[in-house]
Amino acid sequence: MTAKELRNWLAWNVRGVRDHMHLTLRGLADRSSISFSTLARIERKRGMPTLDVIGAWATFCGVPLSVLFRDAERWVAKEVQKS
Repeated sequence: MTAKELRNWLAWNVRGVRDHMHLTLRGLADRSSISFSTLARIERKRGMPTLDVIGAWATFCGVPLSVLFRDAERWVAKEVQKS
């Protein structure tokens, strides 16, 4: 998986969780303990978050980091098949 693919998946995942929880980006930042600006950059696909931020996202989602990356790899594989 490339950095771009991981960044795209994180953006998709953040937006999906936010929509599922019916939260604004600010509300998600408050609940996840990840700063608003960091979440905004992730959702807009601007830059790559640090491993600490990705780890904090995994913790917020209630999954181990390994599961988060496995899910990302599966998503990327599906996106490649679509194109």
